[in-house]
Amino acid sequence: MKTERTRLNRQEWWAVGTLSGVFFLRMLGIFLVLPVLGPYASKLQGATPLLVGLAYGAFPLLQTAFQVPFGWMSDHIGRKPMIALALGLFTAGSVWAAFAHSIWMLIGAMALQGSGAVAAVILALVADLTRPEVRTRSMAMIGSSIGLAFGVGFVGGPLVAAHLGVPWIFGLLAVVTPIALLVVLFVVPTPGEEPHHDELGASASGFREVITNPDLLRMDSGIFVLNGTLRGLFLVAPFLLSTLVQPQHEWLVYLGALLIAGVVMVPTIIFAERDGYMKEALYLSLLSLGAGLLLFTGGGRGIAWFFVAISLYFVGFSLLEAIMPSLLTRLAPDTDRGKATGVYNMSQYLGSFGGALLGSAFLSGDRAEAIGVGSHYGLLFLVLTAGVAVWAWIAWKLPMPTRRQAAAHGAVVEEES
Repeated sequence: MKTERTRLNRQEWWAVGTLSGVFFLRMLGIFLVLPVLGPYASKLQGATPLLVGLAYGAFPLLQTAFQVPFGWMSDHIGRKPMIALALGLFTAGSVWAAFAHSIWMLIGAMALQGSGAVAAVILALVADLTRPEVRTRSMAMIGSSIGLAFGVGFVGGPLVAAHLGVPWIFGLLAVVTPIALLVVLFVVPTPGEEPHHDELGASASGFREVITNPDLLRMDSGIFVLNGTLRGLFLVAPFLLSTLVQPQHEWLVYLGALLIAGVVMVPTIIFAERDGYMKEALYLSLLSLGAGLLLFTGGGRGIAWFFVAISLYFVGFSLLEAIMPSLLTRLAPDTDRGKATGVYNMSQYLGSFGGALLGSAFLSGDRAEAIGVGSHYGLLFLVLTAGVAVWAWIAWKLPMPTRRQAAAHGAVVEEES
């Protein structure tokens, strides 16, 4: 039973709830585009496989570059002004992308979107508006909004693209992002004058302890690999799917796979957290992720084969997206948690950029020939599977909550109630 001290009060609920909505809209912009951008970009004027990959990777590359600067500036001029700037840049990039008729215009638009690195500042604002006792729970609520955006985006993106076209997705983002901005400016509470929390590692000093901590490095390498597989997979997979089903039916494939992932993820996470089976859950996730990627080497064998592969991948990805932030908060020292989260976020976006460039190496065609997946695409999935296997080996020494610790925690909770 939670005590009053560990419950969110009304102001905290309001702050975290509204910021979760803002984060949802922001991440929705990423996930709506992710499953449809590759085939769309390949048809633009001047497109080549490398430039398609660059268009795919421009957003995470700029996110990597601007996460810490935006967080640092928010410490000096305030959270809300920096959120307003970030959302303004994202809106401008969305408008530009909606009217892009060449691959270079799209690359520029995606880079402009990515330069609005709002994640660091939003999480810092969450820290400003919540007490330390409820901050982990608050961050979990933000994480849930990301999971919801992932599901809505992978279903909605192909649906909108099939019926209206990809430019309409960017147009939709250009409309809803200013709504998020209005919510931040006029609905989200403004923090007082107390010192800001360095929840995202906005300070440039003190990173040495974080980047030399073996356990944190294992987590950083893990999120790098995980997001590298996501970008690499979804630069190539939509081309494969387009040969198996009609465009207007692609969203049904993603919906079915996401439903399976949700059914598996929720009870698995509850059971693992409650009974201390986090290590088993982690390796179940990696096994599912790797199996899905391995099956994609035969992705052209039929829609059933593709569906099983994407379902296994989504199960593993969803579980890891829930497990890894929880482990990070356990492993990071209290005094360095913000810096650890900042490095973790940068590793995530850097992995996305690397995955996009890797995926582009397995596309074929040029300006005179339609761009598609080369006959050697199976090697991509072997490389991604190998990356998962290497991280599984690296992660073996991660300290995990044991069943005894989970039982002790349950006894403490029961005693408090």
